[in-house]
Amino acid sequence: MEVLNYPIADLFMNLVRESTDEIKLCSPFIKESIINEIYDNINCNISLNVLTKFNIANFYKKVSDISALDKILFNNHQVFNHSALHAKFYVFDNSNAIITSANLTFSGLNRNYEYGILINDPNSISQISNDFDQLCKSDQSGNINQDNIVEIQKILKDIPNFERIDIPKYEISCENEDNIFNEDIEFIVDKLSGWKKTVFEKLNQIEGQIFELKDVYLFENEIQRIYPNNQNTKPKIRQTLQFLRDLGLIKFEGSGFYRKLWEN
Repeated sequence: MEVLNYPIADLFMNLVRESTDEIKLCSPFIKESIINEIYDNINCNISLNVLTKFNIANFYKKVSDISALDKILFNNHQVFNHSALHAKFYVFDNSNAIITSANLTFSGLNRNYEYGILINDPNSISQISNDFDQLCKSDQSGNINQDNIVEIQKILKDIPNFERIDIPKYEISCENEDNIFNEDIEFIVDKLSGWKKTVFEKLNQIEGQIFELKDVYLFENEIQRIYPNNQNTKPKIRQTLQFLRDLGLIKFEGSGFYRKLWEN
């Protein structure tokens, strides 16, 4: 085990180049420049799985790049969304793992003073790799596909550009735990359709940011009248909440609680 207390970009990319089988990347925030550099260095036949936080506000505020995830999917690799993700760790084959405070951003790997450890103990790496797999399979996670990317890109296309606030020598960072979309939600509603639009509009009628599944079920009869041919309204509501989670519009808090990721 080696302690890391300096920019880790060179070490990270060296491990990318040396990997021959599988790379697993867990980071809430991911920027296109880092993904481009990974693909400039990665072996062509390697398996790459990425676990991140798919959040529309993060994409809008440019904390994460939707284009980065688009490139990963374009290369036939996998992207998973965990709505409560805060961990950052990276596994390279079965030989090395980095647990760190650094996101997959230029600041995280090159500029910030980050801290972490490099692990090469096989038993520890196996446990970390298994933890990654379990996170991807958990109830709070979803498998992101190209349809999710296209839907978010359509929404972002018509929203006015987010203006970052720059102060001499400092930049206000948006890398907080739960970025909230605080523009007009009609930008979202106009691009949704079917069940996603219906359930989203019902969620917006619920007061506050936190809600429970039972709060959504209160709209069951109204939704049933909109879709009279569907006889499984509650299961369809639950499925639609998963779709909205994987569009980065809600977060699963666990124990039946959810959080809206837009300003109510």
